[in-house]
Amino acid sequence: MLQRAFAAPSRTLSKPQRFKYTQGFKSFIALIKEAEDDLIAAGEEDVGNRIHILRGIYYGTTWSVDYNSERSGVRNNAFNWYTQSGEPKDPRPIIGQTLYLELLQCAEVYQSANEVFDFGHCIIGVDARRSYIARTVAQPLHGGGTGFEICTWLGDLGGGAGTLAMRRRHRPTERAKSMFKRDGSSFGCLVNLEGDVAAYLVARDADAETGVTSVNIDSNGFIATALEEYLLDTSGAGTWKDRGKGFMISLGYEFDEDGKLTNEEEVTTSIVARVFEFSDLYMANWMAGHPDQFDIDDAIEASAHLAGASKEVSAIFISMLKACLAPEKLPLTPVGIDPSPTPRGKPLLKYVTAKKAETKAKEYLKEIEDWWKSW
Repeated sequence: MLQRAFAAPSRTLSKPQRFKYTQGFKSFIALIKEAEDDLIAAGEEDVGNRIHILRGIYYGTTWSVDYNSERSGVRNNAFNWYTQSGEPKDPRPIIGQTLYLELLQCAEVYQSANEVFDFGHCIIGVDARRSYIARTVAQPLHGGGTGFEICTWLGDLGGGAGTLAMRRRHRPTERAKSMFKRDGSSFGCLVNLEGDVAAYLVARDADAETGVTSVNIDSNGFIATALEEYLLDTSGAGTWKDRGKGFMISLGYEFDEDGKLTNEEEVTTSIVARVFEFSDLYMANWMAGHPDQFDIDDAIEASAHLAGASKEVSAIFISMLKACLAPEKLPLTPVGIDPSPTPRGKPLLKYVTAKKAETKAKEYLKEIEDWWKSW
């Protein structure tokens, strides 16, 4: 057993229910280091393998946080496909049940009111970054989003926009800001988005000028060290205090020598388009899975709100990132950002056409459902 670099936390936690860790970043990193030491002692010396195994505690397995909530084998297959990897090894026989339960609770980690992040989102993103395909190749039928993006910000924002569009079929004045609650665990909530940012910046190649990088940890290095550098280091680029700019650079935004954005319109247009396409997929899949609540008329009406919802959700997201650039380093919550609801637009033609031929509607929704189940 390797000598531990961190003091082990106390063993007083009961089986977690909310998967929320409130003892701070340093204590959380100690748990990760402890798990890595156990995995290394069991022969998992390669850091990529350890990333993959730890990811399975949160997504893509029957022992994960996500499966505990969703009970969905389809989702497990999807996450393993998005990351271009197989099902992770079960760590419980190696690290023990007590540490496993503590790590479950670390799905969300809280340092203070403004310093929080979703480690589940972070580690699945880091796992996806190990694959060139996952981080660079657009997924079929996903509007240009890569598997890595779908596991992080695109899944959150697209899901939020699709949900907002479905709500607006009955409540057309529903605010996009409602998708960005400070507390909560879905869509644009603070903890989610901070996890998405961390997925890009933890172990990022500091020499890369833009874009998503592979995981910059030596094969015999530690995930815990990369987390410590991001969360606790107060010097240099790519740390917590500079995450706003680091994340925007990773998304493709460019800054001049004075710190001003030079390609904002281009990158923002691309983001809105991808959010729109994924929101449609999310909405169709959700309706297909809840036939007792939605029919083709619901799809037609909700689709008339997809474009507006996607634009508003994207605008809030980008405004928050820009606020995080400011000297105050504001957290990723929509303080003072509340766009007016977009008027109802035209329904998407495919749903209108499907209404004219009911069998076409059933085939389309069944195609989406089967596509998800095939993973």
